[in-house]
Amino acid sequence: MGPQMMLLLILSHICAGTFVVNVSQKHYNVREDDDITLEWRFTRESDGATLVICDVFGNRGDVKTLYYLHRGEEQPDSQDEQFSGRVRCDRNCLREGRVTLHLSRVTLNDSGTYACEVHVGRHADFARCEVNVSAATDRPKAQATTLRPRPDSEGRLGVYITLVAVVTLVIVASVGGALVCHCHRASWHKVRSASECEKSSFPEKRALSDSLVCNPLPLLPHSLNII
Repeated sequence: MGPQMMLLLILSHICAGTFVVNVSQKHYNVREDDDITLEWRFTRESDGATLVICDVFGNRGDVKTLYYLHRGEEQPDSQDEQFSGRVRCDRNCLREGRVTLHLSRVTLNDSGTYACEVHVGRHADFARCEVNVSAATDRPKAQATTLRPRPDSEGRLGVYITLVAVVTLVIVASVGGALVCHCHRASWHKVRSASECEKSSFPEKRALSDSLVCNPLPLLPHSLNII
């Protein structure tokens, strides 16, 4: 949109007075790869606009055509390659006095000033809005509560506690095993001591049993008769 066209639009707007183009939203803040809907409203005085030109003034001073409609026919050849296949116009809205453009998968290069120029008969006007596209990595963190990774100090503390618990269990198990072995040995010594005490208390029984083994009793006389 050159300076002469801008001057012509300003003069036509002053002369016409009744035909006005307004933008529905002046500022758009979107993230990379998001979709955006831009909308301009104009005074409807006929069946629709005869000419719609939407240009983008980049941050580097370059001008690119986003959408071009002439006498009800879209002109894809006039559209910049940057927006090829990503712009869709709601044609039904034109009859209602609205220019609605859907821009999909926005990129960082899509940032800039979007100006829409609308011609209806002998009347013309334009309006513009600002679009700011930020990188996808700059997305704010979700408000929902999320699990945060524990600091290294907390992780080391957990490892130390686990090690102490394992060592304690090993020590308790070792002490318990030693106590059990000691109790078994003590009970065995008690039984052995009791047996030795019983033998020492009755020496005659032991001598008698030994003599019987070595010198068996002779057979009685009446037993021989019986045989």
